[in-house]
Amino acid sequence: MAVEFRQLLYFLEVAKQHSFTKAAANLHVTQPTLSKAIARLEEELGLILFQRKEQKVSLTAEGAVLLRHAERIIGCVEEASREISELKGLVKGEIRIGLPPMVGTALFPDLLAGFLTRFPGIRFSAVEEGALAVEQKLAQQEIDLGIVIPDALAEPEKVALLPLTTAEFAVCLSERHPLARRAKLAVSDLHDQPFILLKEGFFQRRYVLEECRKANFQPNVIYTSNQLEVVKKLIVRNLGISLLLRIAVDNEPQIRCVPLQPPLAVELAVAYRKGAYLSKASQALIDHLQQALPDNN
Repeated sequence: MAVEFRQLLYFLEVAKQHSFTKAAANLHVTQPTLSKAIARLEEELGLILFQRKEQKVSLTAEGAVLLRHAERIIGCVEEASREISELKGLVKGEIRIGLPPMVGTALFPDLLAGFLTRFPGIRFSAVEEGALAVEQKLAQQEIDLGIVIPDALAEPEKVALLPLTTAEFAVCLSERHPLARRAKLAVSDLHDQPFILLKEGFFQRRYVLEECRKANFQPNVIYTSNQLEVVKKLIVRNLGISLLLRIAVDNEPQIRCVPLQPPLAVELAVAYRKGAYLSKASQALIDHLQQALPDNN
């Protein structure tokens, strides 16, 4: 049995996309080429890796086992490649970072300003995902660092944390909304309101649903999106309300932020994988943040 690295890359992309067509497009190969490569892999392993039903592709039990190993193998090869490149002096200084939309654009530019002044050759590849998804991408070695919510981590023992800030939730409404003039609002005051939430993978969604449950009601969620800007625009048009971090809407004059009573806040932190290889660029950023963030001094 001689499984090629390229076959594992193809397998991983099909598993990720649940589609041969999408995977082929992302890999820049033809679908027949991709299908033949997967067929050869299955033949060499003597296993069926994917169930194919009506253009839907899903992993078999055997495929799920291979997925775990393939992710680890590819991650190790990529880390080895980066480390060897550094030893050869070929690093271009790219840092892959996961930024939740609600906090990334509000917090990180100021932190990066001083860093990029010191290291102008370093480039950033930002992945905008919810805080819950950022943890998954760290575990799968798809990013080097990311902003997370420590209290929401599924496996906190696997990451190192640099405390960033405390962020407070507020009720976000159109200025025309009847509740917009209230000085404060309790979650229970919102039981009859239409909610606009971010999708699965975003901590905001899980947090809002849990707070509503504590207030003994099921929110009427009329729209979900993975784009914060869409949520904001719907609020501005008075089509619904949401609970968002204040830092995400502080510069939105058409959105009224009413404080919650009692206050609801979360801690934010920069996370990276414990024991994982860190490029010199990533380590330089961590060193910079340790100096720049007051809680780390």
